[in-house]
Amino acid sequence: MAMSLGACGDAGDTAGTGSDVDVTPLPIVARSDWDGAQQTCEGMMSGAVDYGVADGEPDLLVALGPRGVVCVDTFLVFENELGPDSLVMHRLWLRYMATLQELGPELATDQRDASLRD
Repeated sequence: MAMSLGACGDAGDTAGTGSDVDVTPLPIVARSDWDGAQQTCEGMMSGAVDYGVADGEPDLLVALGPRGVVCVDTFLVFENELGPDSLVMHRLWLRYMATLQELGPELATDQRDASLRD
């Protein structure tokens, strides 16, 4: 698995100015890499250094650690684990939306609408 893993900052940071926010799309993580991973990220996020989108399952995010996939779960679980107002979550949301836009604009609209309903 050849992925570039970069630090995402401290989950305790609060969202501030958006001028330095990374909005590059998240990497797409191959099914062979995430399929056998822990299927819940509750209590597992401390090992994450980056995030990705599950190939073939754009509703699932993948937490990536220094040695590969840590866990796979829904955006809502990531939000609960990282804190909805954290800088990490803010950056993840922007990058996730950029990824969905690349995969197809209708995916980004569907995900945005689902998060507004929650």
